[in-house]
Amino acid sequence: MKNVILLGDSIRQGYDEFVAEGLSDVAQVYYPEENCRFSAFLFRSLDRWVQESGFGKEVDVIHWNAGHWDTLIQYQEERLTSPEVYREYIARIHRRIRKLYPTAIEIFATATPVLEEQYAADFKRLNSDVELYNKIAVEVLEKDCVLINDLYGVANGWSEEYYTDPTHPNVSGSILLGQHTAKMIRNVICTAKTQLLN
Repeated sequence: MKNVILLGDSIRQGYDEFVAEGLSDVAQVYYPEENCRFSAFLFRSLDRWVQESGFGKEVDVIHWNAGHWDTLIQYQEERLTSPEVYREYIARIHRRIRKLYPTAIEIFATATPVLEEQYAADFKRLNSDVELYNKIAVEVLEKDCVLINDLYGVANGWSEEYYTDPTHPNVSGSILLGQHTAKMIRNVICTAKTQLLN
């Protein structure tokens, strides 16, 4: 059995169990019960979560995301994390993952679209910001050959019936995200196994 770690925000909390179900025959999947929140918090807490997994150094895949919290505009102020600071934290998280698990396959998931017209003025996100922060993360990570799980692309165009609120997919949406993620991780695991046998 392979060992997989899932880290991320409340969107991840919605689909993590479906990823575990989809990989139950090939991998043990660990994910924190808590929300991994914004990029600075994920960086600060990374070591604690990977220790809680109980996998030690035997980790085959780390799948993570950060972005929705970073784009949050609260009380009509600036975004919680500026694009420049977000870029820095994405790079720092990546470097720490590589130090902890130099042989693990690293996958970053893009943040999903929001129903921006449904937010109140004092607490909102904009899809243009979500797209910008996704682009920043991809630019930083693809240079080091990190795989990208484009969940924004999966959910783009979903109607309100797939959401519980302006940010979060409902069970139907979470199942789709989880199935897509499980399929990608399974393909990565199978490809790595084939390469080892050749």
